[in-house]
Amino acid sequence: SKIKIKPDIFLNVDRPETAYVLGLLWSDGHVSNKVVSIEAKESDLSEVRDVFHSIGDWGEHRRQRSGWKPMLCLSVTSMEICELLHKFDYKSKSGASACKILNHIPEHLHKYWWRGLFDGDGCFTYNHKIFAARIQISSCYLQDWEYLSHIEEKLGIKFHIINGKYINKISGKTSSGSSAYIGNRSSIIKFMEYVYEGHETDKIGFSRKILKFKTWREEKRKLPHHKIKNDLL
Repeated sequence: SKIKIKPDIFLNVDRPETAYVLGLLWSDGHVSNKVVSIEAKESDLSEVRDVFHSIGDWGEHRRQRSGWKPMLCLSVTSMEICELLHKFDYKSKSGASACKILNHIPEHLHKYWWRGLFDGDGCFTYNHKIFAARIQISSCYLQDWEYLSHIEEKLGIKFHIINGKYINKISGKTSSGSSAYIGNRSSIIKFMEYVYEGHETDKIGFSRKILKFKTWREEKRKLPHHKIKNDLL
């Protein structure tokens, strides 16, 4: 039987869980004409499985390919939900801006949408020797980054955009992409503290990225001041 979720869940976003799911779907989800789905490493997606099921019943499918880590797929069949998400540019999200969905979600729930986005497309890296760090959100080459202004204005931070083409060392194939990054320490702290505020209690989101951030913050306390650089990674 087809798994169903009430479209009202996405029409009237009033819960942190819904905002998070919409953020994660923007990053890693797929919205066709009938099916909404997301597939990711089971170790990650299993952490938010209950978050998805808290807003309705999702179908589940697991698969294990040779040489790959176990994958988990969550999906729902609903033309109504697909049509609704299409209005917010989820069908063309690889090249569209997320302004429509952010304007739809109440301001006090925005941090959960950003948490979902960063869990899916974000990356936190750092050099533990000099306390230099970087956060990065990756997307396709034609990504419209206009929506970053929402969080830039709110937090007083600035993302920098890089567009480029890359050659896969294994396959030799050329691919292109676009990414938005921040290398300023104070801005990184503002972003991560805002996006993951309350994660310890609400348990919404992947744990590995916020744990990595906390490790970086803790290591700062152990470094002599003269070794802390302002340089970007």
